[in-house]
Amino acid sequence: MKPIKRKITKKLAKKIKKWIVSKKGKREIKEALEKARRLSEQFREASKVDWKSLHEPCGPADGTGDWSTIKY
Repeated sequence: MKPIKRKITKKLAKKIKKWIVSKKGKREIKEALEKARRLSEQFREASKVDWKSLHEPCGPADGTGDWSTIKY
């Protein structure tokens, strides 16, 4: 059974190599990397939030109805 798996693996490797050097493959890889960069940046910004302040009520939750008390 191993020779069959090896054959399939070699075929798959050839397809992947062909896809990577194709215009479509390059475009999709570029888009995926750009999306990962954007998501990483969003996560980096979100991690700057003081997590201790997240439980503090603000705006209507504290009964004032004033949304200007939200801390950014």
